[in-house]
Amino acid sequence: MAAYTTITGALQLHAKHIPQRPAFIFHDCQGGRQVLTYELIYRLGGRWAAVLKASGLGRGHFILNTLPNSPERAVCETGILLSGAVSVNGQCQLADGSDILHGLQKSQATAIVLDPDVHNSPWNPLRTHLELIGQNDVACEKLPSLRKVFFIRRREKGSDDDFLSHLENLDDWFYDDSISVDDICGVFTTSGSTGFSKLVVKTHGDIAHFVKKRALLEEQKKQRYERSVFDSDWKLKELFLGGQPITKQIMEAASAFSDKIKVGYGGTDIGMISFLDVDDINKYNDFDCGSPAPGVEIKIVNTEDEGTIMPTGERGLILVKHMDTVISYLNDPDATKALYTSDGFIRTGDIGKLTYDGHLIVEGRGSDAISRGMYIFYPGWLETRIRRCPGVVDVAVVGVPDPVVGEELCACLLLESDDITVQSVREFVEKDIVTSIDDPLSPRPRFYFKFDSFPLTSTDKTYRRVIRDEATARAMQRRCSDAVENIRRKSHTTASLEEQKKQQYERSVFDDNWKLKELYLAGQPITKQIMEAASAFSDKIKVAYGGTEFGMISFPDVDDPNKYNDFDCGTPTLGVEIKIVNTEHEGTIMPTGERGLILVKHVDSRVQLLNEPDATKALYTSDGFFRTGDIGKLTADGHLIVEGRGSDAISRGMYIFYPGWLETRIRRCPGVVDVAVVGVPDPVVGEELCACLLLESDDITVQSVQEFVEKDIVTSIDDPLSKNKTYITNRDSELSHEDTPLSVNWKKRKVLTQELWRLSRQSPGPCSYMLNSYHNVRHSSSTTATGVARSSPTRLIYRLGGRWAAVLKASGLGRGHFILNTLPNSPERAVCETGILLSGAVSVNGQCQLADGSDILHGLDKSQATAIVLDPDVDNSPWNPLRTRLQLSGQNDVACEKLPSLRKVFFIRRSEKGSDDDFLSHLENQRLVLRRQYQCG
Repeated sequence: MAAYTTITGALQLHAKHIPQRPAFIFHDCQGGRQVLTYELIYRLGGRWAAVLKASGLGRGHFILNTLPNSPERAVCETGILLSGAVSVNGQCQLADGSDILHGLQKSQATAIVLDPDVHNSPWNPLRTHLELIGQNDVACEKLPSLRKVFFIRRREKGSDDDFLSHLENLDDWFYDDSISVDDICGVFTTSGSTGFSKLVVKTHGDIAHFVKKRALLEEQKKQRYERSVFDSDWKLKELFLGGQPITKQIMEAASAFSDKIKVGYGGTDIGMISFLDVDDINKYNDFDCGSPAPGVEIKIVNTEDEGTIMPTGERGLILVKHMDTVISYLNDPDATKALYTSDGFIRTGDIGKLTYDGHLIVEGRGSDAISRGMYIFYPGWLETRIRRCPGVVDVAVVGVPDPVVGEELCACLLLESDDITVQSVREFVEKDIVTSIDDPLSPRPRFYFKFDSFPLTSTDKTYRRVIRDEATARAMQRRCSDAVENIRRKSHTTASLEEQKKQQYERSVFDDNWKLKELYLAGQPITKQIMEAASAFSDKIKVAYGGTEFGMISFPDVDDPNKYNDFDCGTPTLGVEIKIVNTEHEGTIMPTGERGLILVKHVDSRVQLLNEPDATKALYTSDGFFRTGDIGKLTADGHLIVEGRGSDAISRGMYIFYPGWLETRIRRCPGVVDVAVVGVPDPVVGEELCACLLLESDDITVQSVQEFVEKDIVTSIDDPLSKNKTYITNRDSELSHEDTPLSVNWKKRKVLTQELWRLSRQSPGPCSYMLNSYHNVRHSSSTTATGVARSSPTRLIYRLGGRWAAVLKASGLGRGHFILNTLPNSPERAVCETGILLSGAVSVNGQCQLADGSDILHGLDKSQATAIVLDPDVDNSPWNPLRTRLQLSGQNDVACEKLPSLRKVFFIRRSEKGSDDDFLSHLENQRLVLRRQYQCG
């Protein structure tokens, strides 16, 4: 391909030699995809250039382009380039349009391009300043150079209002071939964090020089563009990190996306200053930006005295000199001059140091700058705008730590009187700054705090560091309060005081301060950190240790979270004996304070696994102790310290997973030679499942294994019980669960049934609260998909349960029968369980996670269930795999050769309230109730 010296020349060559190669690929939020090839963008851009020429625009004119990133923006920019005019980047963040007016004024723009229909369109504030004459002509006394406005819209493809379709129908085409290397190519804007954005001039030569460095290799012509940035494993060939200080933690996360990582340091105005090729992430040091780029000189000077150069290894202000770059701010000679020192170095505003091997360490911004994500904000400009709010005496905007974006903006306020509220200031700012607070470029503060006074330095200046420390403490407290309030809001009832008297149960679990009266922590090792977090929700905390099979083993009352020790589960409960034995030899009891396997003996509990005599026997030692599988120790004062699981078990949140069973299923995947499922640390759930794979050849990818498992295990990856997690080849990951035998505690059945009868006579309050995770929610009046608890008053659940028991009895089910219940947690599940209890039958918990239904078939087979209850409409319904195995005759009768005991299937649906298909409504209409059945044994 021939050489080029301008961007328009490069575009012309690409359109001629590689016309069908994509120049831009756009993806929208709805999953749509649009490709602009070099030929197409050159053709449409030339037609837009002809429109501009016909409007009297071209060489020497500046056009402010405010369109969002889109195909329209790309074509519009191309047309401005081809016409010989200069595109100026424009953005609208302020409600009064002052930032757009500033851009128009500073650039002396002749025209502006905008979409009047988008959110926060610049046309909203501009329409009051500009006089529209005809279709495109405008006049404005304060902007004498502005003559044209172009409205660019996206409409139905093919319509006259659609910008790209309109250009397709035009014939005229134009290209100014006199454009030279020294002509201005574009005007870029800084982030605007110090005030209004500065306008940075770049010539065709500047940008062409950069583009040539990244020219495509000739063989890439043969490669499909979708794969050009990926290697054979679909990892990025290269990944560039920049825009904020890069830590080792960020580097480790980035290594999942690419094996070749570069760290770059530079800016919109100054270009690339330094870069680092990271060959080994384990050897990367925090904030290392590598060696200076060719033609770049760096020096570190004292922050108070730029004439003093700092010794190697000591931090100071970073100054740079770039051989290829001379910065010029458009129509702003004072700002351009202030950027440079007397000896021609550029003031970056960043703080850092040089190492002995010549690497630049960039630690962050100097002075009062706030680093939010990839953007830098200076508080002065924002403080000036907030001071315009009536009643604000003074304001200091500081940065407070944030785990996601580094720092968040926080406005610390001095207010005129108590009549002026923080909320009124917030509303003033939200009206003044129209960009969303979630926009990374938005200068809206996240936090607002009222101060009685500001601390001062010895020279009577505002002491920002002290203010920042106080704001940081308040922000942390606010986050904790918001989390607690969120939980309270979900539980809070809006009923009147009189209704609350009748429904004391709505508040029975809370104290007068809406803290939980008691909070139980269990299901995973409890650390002091977890305890401190839990203390925000309750002043009375208990740590419980036990299991589904063997009941409660121990639970201490935690009176003071500050005195709590990691993993302390307290002293044994009444009737429980604990001993710690050697993990290799159960006959050896470990001394006090030494860790080992926890064995327990419970006077009130004897575990029986349904139809599993061998598995039941294996749970116990020869002297009758139960093997918990947990590792721990006993302290000198008799407390049990439970540190976690033994062997290969993986502790994920409240659930324990064993890898063997899952490994067996993954080995069924074609191309998998071997797999090891292990637990990797996770800050939220303790451990995540990780599948480490040995694959047959390079043709077998990790992605193909992941897809196999996702088809095999149908539960969502976010389900805490899901076995479907993460993957890595020879270092990748996934999750598992051992065959869990079915547990039955026969002693509790009579007690539960009699207690239910007693409660229904004594109290109309709720029998229980359950988090509603029902997938197919339709009763929006009483329950929502967000997990709001729905209670069933005891008399109601007893009445409906009795009616369901009558249905079961009429179907020939009752004492001695097992019924597999697969419904999700829901009101229907609660009523169904109650009915099974009252009928004298036994409910067996069932769950479907595997696409082939083998887990459900295992449950039916092991329990020898006579019936199964399911919802055929929910996601991952057991009916999907079962329908091919069961022969349905009539409404509920089924037959299956491999499951001779199975005779009934009940379809429980949630439909519109009152309809015949709705399970609870159907029971309400039943009149037959099975009574006094609570006496079953």
